[in-house]
Amino acid sequence: KIPFDFKFDQIIHVDVPLLLVVPADDHRIENRNKDQKLISDLQRTLEAALQDRLPLIVCKSSSVQTWTLASAPSVPTTISIGFIVDNKNAFNPLERGPSAEDKEASDHFQKLWKEKCEL
Repeated sequence: KIPFDFKFDQIIHVDVPLLLVVPADDHRIENRNKDQKLISDLQRTLEAALQDRLPLIVCKSSSVQTWTLASAPSVPTTISIGFIVDNKNAFNPLERGPSAEDKEASDHFQKLWKEKCEL
């Protein structure tokens, strides 16, 4: 098995803001899998924004350490993001969006890039 750190051109580690971390002893139904949703949303956004520059992006939370039955489990507070760089497109100063005729894709692109977007 190849370790996560050896699968990518670059890896960055991002500390999760404490207000987004669900305490280990919080068992409310609305918080179930909240950390996984955060990672999923982050990966989807990065893929949409950087698809031509980084053809492979993988986000994962830090490993949870083992704990005794008398204590609460640790909470992952770091997200690791591994990516492979497309050298042909990675350093282009301009991100080209979809065709203006594709209304749905254009709207999504504009929503993602906001005021930096020109159609």
